Amino acid sequence: MATTAELIAPMDLFQDPLHSRPNNEVLINKLGITAQQELREAEGRNLGRMALLVEGIKPIPGDFDAAHLKQIHKELLGTIYPWAGETRAWGQFQGQKHLPNGSLFFAPYQQIDTRLNMLGDQLQQENQLRGLDKDQFVKRLAYYADQYNYVHPFREGNGRTLQVVLAEVGRRAGYDVRISEQQIKDYNPARDAAILRKNGLNPDENLSPLRRLLTQATTPAEGPQAEQLRHPDLARPLPATSPAMQQAEALRTIIIGSREISEELVMQRVTKHDFNVTSDYMQQAKVQEAALVSRAQDVQREPSTWPEFRQHLLAQVKQVETDPGITRGSLAHLANVKKASAELDMNQALTPAFREQEVPADQLARLGKPVEELWKRGQMEKLLQGQRTDQLPFPMPNPQGGPQQVPMQLKLHRDAAGAVGVEVYLPAAVRERMEQAAAQQKAQTSQQQQPPAQQPPTPKAETPTPPKRRRGPKL
Repeated sequence: MATTAELIAPMDLFQDPLHSRPNNEVLINKLGITAQQELREAEGRNLGRMALLVEGIKPIPGDFDAAHLKQIHKELLGTIYPWAGETRAWGQFQGQKHLPNGSLFFAPYQQIDTRLNMLGDQLQQENQLRGLDKDQFVKRLAYYADQYNYVHPFREGNGRTLQVVLAEVGRRAGYDVRISEQQIKDYNPARDAAILRKNGLNPDENLSPLRRLLTQATTPAEGPQAEQLRHPDLARPLPATSPAMQQAEALRTIIIGSREISEELVMQRVTKHDFNVTSDYMQQAKVQEAALVSRAQDVQREPSTWPEFRQHLLAQVKQVETDPGITRGSLAHLANVKKASAELDMNQALTPAFREQEVPADQLARLGKPVEELWKRGQMEKLLQGQRTDQLPFPMPNPQGGPQQVPMQLKLHRDAAGAVGVEVYLPAAVRERMEQAAAQQKAQTSQQQQPPAQQPPTPKAETPTPPKRRRGPKL
């Protein structure tokens, strides 16, 4: 069984195992530095590289997707860290962050590339915020700043990467976005407030500090080219939120609700027992909070678990509400959680059917892989991200009689017309047998002058060279 320390601070693969100590996490670096303060000083001396990117002196082209942000991060920190440009892994520091006023929980590591690509796609649909006046531009920029920050792709350097992204989005839309040294002290608190969402679960209210900061940091750029970029004719209407983005926001909602309930449970125990909160007690409270949030994150992988988790969540709410000493503030927090739960039931963003809107279920069924089975095995998430599934058993006729199953992998693809289909990957020998069987069946049906039976998607043979990587289907 995992200890409290293991649950709170799992091993960090970017951390120097020899020189790191509690509260002194020395990251693996190229400079041979073994002291945290010295490493921070080295990062400070490296800020000139950031200035080149923010000022556009050394622009990095891209579409603000996963590949673009990784390139920016590598340019910013590549002289210090050998892992610059690599995203964080689950359980590491930036997966969650504890603050005096609450805990920050970021997107699960499995969804980093997918979410960055979704945000890049959405920015393209908005013409990268061109054609907007300053108020409109700042409002949308604050939205994207929060979304990118919530993904939190990297082990270190997320704030600096985001500053470069904001400056580049502004430059392409005809604005100068520069967060000054005086504003830096408000930068992290503004980002944190958007994630903590202490002002209810309404994201718009919680973006107020970030909008105020960006309003001060943004000025219309000078020159005719910048004026043209701000021309209203270039503006595009807000795109309809994709199912994947809607579900990503639903996940944030239940995580925030889970955190709120965890905090209320802790306060209830502290008040009821009236004792000093020891360090060990707070560690246990963090474990309790992490366990509840972990269950909330599991809902994204297997949405069919949402009804069960909702019952658990509401049972926790009821437990806190029955405390005779509950405060008005606590009641308000719990009311927000119940309201959010009801809204998620209404919009059905956490149901499997919601995410399956572009999945060709009929093709999957013909392959012997009903959609609900893929959810149970956790493979649907890979399909929706445009990745191959793990090996799955594929049923096929056995010449010697009886059932036979061979290994199979699935992947979604989109053709030039936008239609989504299923690619099937089988061992070459199995594929040849299937083709032979299909040819025999076709010959028999042709002789009988009957229409050919509908076949499952044509499997692809495995080759030593992996297929060219592509971005997943736009969801």
